[in-house]
Amino acid sequence: MKLLKNLLRKSDPKPKARILYAITKGTHLGACVLFIRPKEFPQDGHFAAIAIGGKDMDGGMEVMSIPEKDVTDGLKNGILDKIRIVPTELYQLCCSEHAERLKRKEGLDESTN
Repeated sequence: MKLLKNLLRKSDPKPKARILYAITKGTHLGACVLFIRPKEFPQDGHFAAIAIGGKDMDGGMEVMSIPEKDVTDGLKNGILDKIRIVPTELYQLCCSEHAERLKRKEGLDESTN
């Protein structure tokens, strides 16, 4: 039974909370991504995430909305590679930072209209 659970868990193409993934191919090659509350998503077919340290980000942090298809394809094809489990306190901090950056981004979008 335990073996069956492990096999099903490995084949499940959904991101997990507190898992830091490395992006191994594509435009964000070298970045790490942390999905924010993945059980609540996808909303509108997208997962919320924070990407850290990609070549296009100059080592910074970027709030992202990643299409569900890209996430599932990335997990199935090894483009998203699990690195480590993030401590709970750090994950909560990242969730708060994501919410703050999203508010600022939405405020900028509204002021430009």
